[in-house]
Amino acid sequence: MKRLISAFAAVFVMTLCLTPAWGAEPEQHVFDNADIFTDAEEAELEKRIEQFQADVQADAVILTEQDGSVNDPELRAQDFYDANGFGLGSNRSGVILYINMETRDVVACASGETKYVLLNTDLDTVIDAGYDELADGEYADSMHAMLGKATSVIKRHEVSGEYENGQYTGAHTAPDDQPLGGYPVVFLVAAVVAGSACTILVYVFVAKRYGTPVRDAVYNVRNNTTVDLSVRQDVFVNKSVSVRHIPKNPPSRSSGSSGFRTSSSGRSFSSSRRKF
Repeated sequence: MKRLISAFAAVFVMTLCLTPAWGAEPEQHVFDNADIFTDAEEAELEKRIEQFQADVQADAVILTEQDGSVNDPELRAQDFYDANGFGLGSNRSGVILYINMETRDVVACASGETKYVLLNTDLDTVIDAGYDELADGEYADSMHAMLGKATSVIKRHEVSGEYENGQYTGAHTAPDDQPLGGYPVVFLVAAVVAGSACTILVYVFVAKRYGTPVRDAVYNVRNNTTVDLSVRQDVFVNKSVSVRHIPKNPPSRSSGSSGFRTSSSGRSFSSSRRKF
């Protein structure tokens, strides 16, 4: 009887362990909240993202919305990527494509190792690749074209050796890649002591300097000054005023080739934004 109960318990535990696996659904990467894709197009885009992951060892996400309250579409896309835990590897490498049908914004952002090979100017070319289709209302084709361009740019860096197995081999400069470490307590104590000592020395020097009596200065105003009360009248023969227009400096345009934006969570992204 005990053996029967033990066997039943073992089968029950195994069934519980397997149930989540049986009921698990494929991870979603296409979020068509604006309803601009058909069901078939969403399925094709999910397959395209799986291929993207296999090709370049980076994640990809597509988000569409129809929300006029979004003032910063780049930040919206980055926060969505962070909040839902997307990204491959320890640095959560990947790219997100965002479309807001209400504000007519299209955004491309890259995270983790991917942002070093998809810089802002590279993401410009990614958007360019699908911009015409996007403007014509061929939204799914536009996303396919952008993912294809992103793949080709990353592959180019793989050929040059700058990007291997999902890792960027160059220098890392983003703040979230190199978290700041705390200073030892002894250095903090030494800094406080040194600062206090300097403050005391400055106070003593200033107090001593102003505490020293100064000999009153005597100045003979009567003998050393003169007063001229004569009347003079200047006559201008010619008078001219020249006016020159100085134009304002034109607005500077930064290429943004290596600048990163920070999401609400503090992680950095490369990004590009366009109206369509």
